[in-house]
Amino acid sequence: MKLKAKLVFGNTLLVFLALGVLSLSQWLVSKHYAEEMVTKSSANLSERFVEHALGQAEQTTSYLTEALINPMYFFDLEGVQSLLKPALKNPLIQKIQVFDNQGKIFQTGGQSIDHYGQALEMPDVEKYTLELRQRYIQQNETNLLIANPLIFNNELLGGLVIQYSLETVYVDIERNKSIILGINELSQQSNASFIVIIAIIMCLVSLVFALMLANTLIKPISALVQHSERISKGQYLQLNSISRSDELGELALAFNEMDTNLKERTDAIEFLAYNDHLTQLPNRTQFIRCLQRLINSKKSEKDAFAILFIDLDEFKKINDNFGHQAGDELLCEVATIINRQVNKSIASTSYDELENSIVARIGGDEFLLCLPHIRNFDAASQLAKQLLTDLNSSIFLPSPNESVIIGASIGIAMYPFAGATPEDLVKRADIAMYEAKASGRGTHCHFTWEMEQVVSSRSEIERDLRLAVTNFSEFEVWYQPQVDLRTQEIIGVEALLRWHHPTKGSISPDKFIPIAEVTGIILPLGDWIIDQVCRDIAAWQDVSLTDSFHVAINLSAKQLYGQTLPELIARKLSQYGLPSHRLHMEVTETALMKDKQCAKQALDSLREMGIQVWLDDFGTGYSSLGYLREFNIDGLKIDRCFVADIENETNDRALCAAIISMAHALGVKVVAEGVETITQSNYLNDHQCNFGQGYLFAKPMPVHQLTDRILAKV
Repeated sequence: MKLKAKLVFGNTLLVFLALGVLSLSQWLVSKHYAEEMVTKSSANLSERFVEHALGQAEQTTSYLTEALINPMYFFDLEGVQSLLKPALKNPLIQKIQVFDNQGKIFQTGGQSIDHYGQALEMPDVEKYTLELRQRYIQQNETNLLIANPLIFNNELLGGLVIQYSLETVYVDIERNKSIILGINELSQQSNASFIVIIAIIMCLVSLVFALMLANTLIKPISALVQHSERISKGQYLQLNSISRSDELGELALAFNEMDTNLKERTDAIEFLAYNDHLTQLPNRTQFIRCLQRLINSKKSEKDAFAILFIDLDEFKKINDNFGHQAGDELLCEVATIINRQVNKSIASTSYDELENSIVARIGGDEFLLCLPHIRNFDAASQLAKQLLTDLNSSIFLPSPNESVIIGASIGIAMYPFAGATPEDLVKRADIAMYEAKASGRGTHCHFTWEMEQVVSSRSEIERDLRLAVTNFSEFEVWYQPQVDLRTQEIIGVEALLRWHHPTKGSISPDKFIPIAEVTGIILPLGDWIIDQVCRDIAAWQDVSLTDSFHVAINLSAKQLYGQTLPELIARKLSQYGLPSHRLHMEVTETALMKDKQCAKQALDSLREMGIQVWLDDFGTGYSSLGYLREFNIDGLKIDRCFVADIENETNDRALCAAIISMAHALGVKVVAEGVETITQSNYLNDHQCNFGQGYLFAKPMPVHQLTDRILAKV
């Protein structure tokens, strides 16, 4: 039997059977289960009404729980009342009571405060919210009681209890039950006659429909079989002409799309191998290939050209503030700006130079330009300045609907002065770009061989560092005292690393610490500092130390995100028999930015051991206030840049006073760095700054000098 005959016969038989079964089922079900259906429907409806009422109650309770944290924390009666008044307007709410962590009523939302301080007298509510810190729900036929604890930073502030009336809900339930019964009776009466009429009509329609369906299915299926055979033979782009709005039409369209996509994907794979998918610019691989081709075409070393290395200055900030989509939009807009300026600069040049000019994105926020028409340093500088001007202009980003200004740093390498191979030219343009960044960003810099020497010097420092950490004999820990501004007594010191190179003498920490951080040498170096500090404290304890005396150690980002820091410190404290309060750890905002969750876990582990954690260089990062909120900090250090101009700058005085006041309001102590004059010290003391550190009190000193100073106090 052919497919067409099968479809006609099968469809007709199916309709007859379906109608017979439907009619019989309808008669039996409507007669025998009508009452049960009404009962179940009513029960389900009742359950939904109650669930809806409970959901509204829980939503209101959750909202008030979050909103009441702040006024309860500050014991703000009026603030609590203002939050409760709107809720009491809900006709379902019978009563609201806010109570403190002792079970005393704090506010009921009314004008009168007669209930203030009275006992709540709800034992179950008090047990769950104050003892167990859990939500409590009690429900009966007429009332619903919900209670929540009020907790801020793991501190129990009190609780909230709301009583709802369910009488209105049950009235609605009974009314809807009556409606369902009426609808069911009417449905039973009309179903019988309706089914008879539909059965006759459907029998006739099914025959006609079966014939039409068979015809409309067979023809396109045959066409799709032929199309699949062409695809299997590799005969692409010979599309079928089936145009339908059903599944067969979708299948035909899918066949055509599959056919077309095979060609497009091949082209796309080749494109992605040599181009950046986001900006559609050439990538590093294609740039190097084209640059090599250009070098090969040069007949003499006098045929100079320029390589420009562009790095955006504020790209990470855009990603952090607006998200990666905004960052992608910015990169595309920057590519357009660069292309536009390059095209403008080569408008009057020859076709060959136009063809050999390349603008490439080589990753992140870095772009490379190969410009054959730029043959001297002055022309390269002029184009770089124009590019910097354009990139320093406002750029609109659609996704955040914001305009941003980023700027860039540009390094320039001239062929053949900076090198004769693509790799050398790119490397030296990169070196020049980093020199531009070091010069303050937003500028350009030509490669010089002195820069190569600086890079070589950094490599030499790295090599010497790796050698020095094999036995640490070249390193020494110095200490700078921190004093109580009120009593002028030393309350602690900050540990500072010094490197005495055997041939180069003392090397500034500003030179070797960044290199140690980048290369990972900071990890063994940091472990050695912790051991040395603990060793020195143990020696001082044998003499005499005040209970508050401590040593502050600066933690690097790599130490903070390592998995062994808390274990290492605990081991050293045990090894030297030291109480944990002798150590303070200082971290910068920059160190916390990489992975806030991991950083918080490490810092919390240290605080659980009894080690205080201080935020260093406060006020110089992107979101200092945010870090005070997100992390459990024991103290902060006002950066020396705010302290330096206290005597002359009104703004700096106001900032210092504001930071001190805010820190004290949060229960955080404050150290001011860089205190060098009596005026600065007096101003800080007058504004209740706890501690000071700077040349006014003492310069950094080796351990033996500090030991003598400690002994002099005994």
